[in-house]
Amino acid sequence: MRVNLRKRGDVTILEIKGRIAGADSLALQGTLAGRIAATLGQAVKLLVKLEKIRMMDSTALSVLVAASRAIQQNGGQMALLNVGGIRNFIAQAKLMLVCALYESEDEAIASLQ
Repeated sequence: MRVNLRKRGDVTILEIKGRIAGADSLALQGTLAGRIAATLGQAVKLLVKLEKIRMMDSTALSVLVAASRAIQQNGGQMALLNVGGIRNFIAQAKLMLVCALYESEDEAIASLQ
């Protein structure tokens, strides 16, 4: 798994590539916890780009759900972008009940403003 962080306005975009399974799920958990902690009490606006994910396990899915809930409890928002090949997995897990799904970065950024 490779992770790239970038900012667009006040939204942090987390681009993930490769597989998220096993130890990578725990690494993702650490990355997300770090982003949440780095805001120093401010509301997090996080967009997770999953376009280049080849595979995701249930632990990774649980990490995303937990991060979304933690962000929402602190007044922030999290959305998913370009879920592509893992759309069925995300739908089965009902992740869209806690995170909005977008196909366009511009649309996702506008929704998080």
